[in-house]
Amino acid sequence: MLYYWSLSKIAPYILTIVGGLFLTYLFSIISGKIRFIRFFVWIIPLGIYFVFNPIYEGDFSNNYREITLKEGLVSSKADQLLVITIPGCPFCMASIETMKQLKKRVPSLKVKYIVCSTDSLSIDLYNKEIKGSFPISTTKSPKDWAKICQGKFPSYVLITKKGTRIWSNDNFGSLAKDEVERYFN
Repeated sequence: MLYYWSLSKIAPYILTIVGGLFLTYLFSIISGKIRFIRFFVWIIPLGIYFVFNPIYEGDFSNNYREITLKEGLVSSKADQLLVITIPGCPFCMASIETMKQLKKRVPSLKVKYIVCSTDSLSIDLYNKEIKGSFPISTTKSPKDWAKICQGKFPSYVLITKKGTRIWSNDNFGSLAKDEVERYFN
């Protein structure tokens, strides 16, 4: 459970390399020792997997910024993970499934969605997807949140006794998820 997200991200790549080596071994037994062909037999499984599941720069990142939240921006300074979103954002909607997985693995995790909007109708789509798993609300300060997030949505704000950290969507990789899990366990 220590590095669940990182291991689950890297395991398929390791398995395809091992599978490729196994295929190379079988091929060398069957067809002899044509090195050029054996190289391609070894690399084909990894190449196919990589085409459908590429590794992105942020997949293994944990690049957060330490921030100080303005007084009154959050209702509670208790340990929690805030997901800052905007209306109609497909990446923000996709984050819901990840948060459900995190919450399932770590029931003590407190997740709250904040939509950068003053329009209460802007959370309807989120409510349909969240289905009561987390609290969700709009904010009276969407410009303040947009500035804190530097215009990158969703952004993840971890509020702890030690301080407040923020990750943008492209920096909330498997190492960051592992860190959040470790904190709440």
